[in-house]
Amino acid sequence: MGAGDVKMQMGFGAWVGAFFGWELGKWVLFFSFCVGGIVGGIIALGMMVVNRSYRKNLANMRLILTDFLVTGSFTKMAERGHDIREKGPKLPYGIPLCIGFVSFLWYLYS
Repeated sequence: MGAGDVKMQMGFGAWVGAFFGWELGKWVLFFSFCVGGIVGGIIALGMMVVNRSYRKNLANMRLILTDFLVTGSFTKMAERGHDIREKGPKLPYGIPLCIGFVSFLWYLYS
C-alpha cells in the first residue's frame, strides 16, 4: 500500500493534539486506533466471506507463523507476508481507521 493510512493517522494526531492537548489527545488517538483495528478486522472477515477465501487465508497465516517459529526471524516472516500480499485482494486500511476515528469521537460527544 502507499502508506496513506499512516499519513492519515498522523493527521488525526495533529488535529486531536491541537483540540484536546497531549494528555487527553493521546488516549483519544489510541482508542480510536483500537476501534479502527476492530473495524478493519470485521471488514477483513467480510472480505473473506465474500471471496470465500477463509481456508486460503488460514493456510497463509500458518505459513507465515511457521516461518517465524522455525527460523525465529522477523525478516523471513516479513518476506513471506510480502509475497502473499502481492497475490490477494487488499484492504486499504485508511477506511477502517477513519471509521474508527469518527466513531470514537461520535461516542465521546453523544
